[in-house]
Amino acid sequence: MSYSKEERIQRHRDADRRWKEKDPEHARLLGLQRAARAYQKDPEKFRQRSAKFRKEYPEKVKKTLSNWEHEHKEERLRYKAEYRRTHKKTITLYREKNPDKFKVFKQNRRAREVQAIGSFTAKQWRDLCDRYNNKCLGCGKKRKLTADHVVPLSKGGTNRISNIQPLCGSCNSKKGTKTTDFRKAHNVKPNHK
Repeated sequence: MSYSKEERIQRHRDADRRWKEKDPEHARLLGLQRAARAYQKDPEKFRQRSAKFRKEYPEKVKKTLSNWEHEHKEERLRYKAEYRRTHKKTITLYREKNPDKFKVFKQNRRAREVQAIGSFTAKQWRDLCDRYNNKCLGCGKKRKLTADHVVPLSKGGTNRISNIQPLCGSCNSKKGTKTTDFRKAHNVKPNHK
């Protein structure tokens, strides 16, 4: 019996489908190995394809990553703990070289823990401090500045840069959980980004 080219292709597809249904785990492993070999032959081609896909389908990528992170939560926590344990020196050096970024990271993390809305970047924080000549808005002195929430997070304030004012540690502690906007006295409008 002789088959046409289209029939041979279809018969091959059917046999391949039946094999995958019979042993899906083995088929998945072979598919991963095949993909790894193809990547090793031409990694740049795959990087470009991946970048193009991420650009064209950002929501799909975000959802996939979110699902993966949710499914591997314990694994991620173990990995992060192990990384912190084995890379203490690297982490310490990074924090010393990037104190503004680390401050902002801590501030944003604290806000996430209390489920506050918004976040701000190290650049936004530096720009805010520069706007007030790197002086504390409470006492007017040039000191080490901290990001103070005008409306405290505990009272429903956001963690957006528009709710942040630079205060020294002492003034920030004195203010506590009061809603005090020191920016008004400096005639500079808050940045509402």
